[in-house]
Amino acid sequence: MVMKKATTYEFCKPGPILSYVEKVRLRLGRIAERDTQKELGQYLTPAPVACFMASLMKLPKDELRLLDPGAGIGSLTAAVVDRALAMPNPPKTVSVVAWELDGEILPFLHRTLRRCQDESRKQGVRFSYVVVPEDFIETGSKAVFDLEAGKESFSFNRVILNPPYRKIQSDSSERLALRRVKIETSNLYAGFVALTVRLLESGGELVAITPRSFCNGPYFKGFRNQFLKYMRFRHIHTFERRDRAFADDNVLQENIIFHAKKSSMETSTVLVTASDEPSGEIPHKRLVRYEDVIPVDDPEHIIHIPSGESDKRARTKVLANTCGLPDLGVSVSTGRVVDFRAKEHLRAVPEADTVPLIYPMHFDNGTVSWPRSGSRKPNAISRNDATLPLLLPTGFYVLVKRFTSKEEARRIVAVVFDPRVVHAHEVAFENHVNVYHVNGHGMPETLAKGIAAYLNTTIVDKYFRQFSGHTQVNAADLRKLCYPSRVVLERIGCVVDSALRDQAELDATVEGETIRCHQERVQRLPKERRRSTRPSLS
Repeated sequence: MVMKKATTYEFCKPGPILSYVEKVRLRLGRIAERDTQKELGQYLTPAPVACFMASLMKLPKDELRLLDPGAGIGSLTAAVVDRALAMPNPPKTVSVVAWELDGEILPFLHRTLRRCQDESRKQGVRFSYVVVPEDFIETGSKAVFDLEAGKESFSFNRVILNPPYRKIQSDSSERLALRRVKIETSNLYAGFVALTVRLLESGGELVAITPRSFCNGPYFKGFRNQFLKYMRFRHIHTFERRDRAFADDNVLQENIIFHAKKSSMETSTVLVTASDEPSGEIPHKRLVRYEDVIPVDDPEHIIHIPSGESDKRARTKVLANTCGLPDLGVSVSTGRVVDFRAKEHLRAVPEADTVPLIYPMHFDNGTVSWPRSGSRKPNAISRNDATLPLLLPTGFYVLVKRFTSKEEARRIVAVVFDPRVVHAHEVAFENHVNVYHVNGHGMPETLAKGIAAYLNTTIVDKYFRQFSGHTQVNAADLRKLCYPSRVVLERIGCVVDSALRDQAELDATVEGETIRCHQERVQRLPKERRRSTRPSLS
């Protein structure tokens, strides 16, 4: 990771056009929540966020051709035009194409664009605009098809967007429209970004605020591959709290803002910044190597967002471990019981013909505490022909919560299922739990304790947060982690308690045992090979 003096970026104060639009946004927010807004998955951009986003892109000197898909009331366009007009030498011409499907707010968008036009004329800037009151996925896909077929179509040198966030079904009209231009994604926001990338001319720039979920996971692999084929990240901004970017709308979503350029040229660094609030100063700024964000040898193109020296150390230490789960003879998968599908078989309390059913609510300081009285969730599942495929033989398992929040102390929360604590011949794990197992069976006690201890360390948590853009911990993500060798894990398992101790003590124990095992292995090597061998954790 390269540390240089980073350019200073701050959430700037809105200009005159955006100040007007912000008053409109706040007034609309005070009106009863609109069903259309929820249906479309679109939330209007607050002025500080819009202003910051506009500040990221370098504006052309002569002609600015701006695309704002899902424009809402025009906050992002207003922010860009404000910035352009505040330049000592603003662009000579500004043209905007704004897509907006929501008929209820189209009048406000037109007012914003007319105000942009009026202010531009005062500055001697030629301003024109087109509002497309249609579905951007449908008509944007057609525009991409026409452009790449050599027909006359839209083309832009700058894009700014706050796309809608909503899942799209595999047989929906949106999904089919995207497939016609070879875009495959399961969420509207990724479809919007993919289309804008294709409409953006070479050398053009894109700034977007989106959920962070595209950074990893199999569902967004196709999107990542296509995005990184065309675009190079220049700046990525994260919010320390996921409830702040759209606080007025009570949106709980881990968002990022990114600035990227359409170019085939290699980029050496990316500026990574972070802040708690979408306004004021940005306390965390770091210039990192591009390969630390997009590892060159990763076929999955998982996007990492390291933000500090501690993140660098965590990455180095985790990647020093060379084992994958197959090397350990271990697998991880989600729990087999999907409770709403097995509702008729669930029981609030254990009975003679039931099996323990383990939820995240049963996690208790590194172990499983079962049953849990007074809970709304069931504690058991009936054992019968229908549920037998859902059961596992009792044994030592490592369990990890699938759903955690960014505000929790750790993203990965691991516990050991101990058959001596929960007495039963079989056990069932609910779908909100990831289960480490050996061919559908338990594993040796020391191995289970070692894996759980390693997963609960600070370095694994820091490393995982660099690429995990979900509010959940997927089994696929756990499979991609690097693990210490089985020998090291079993040594760790011999010295740690099942119950979680003080975090610093746990970290020191895991690191100490890892180093000791390495040193013992080095001592067994011939003398001439010892000098070139270093501990995997230091």
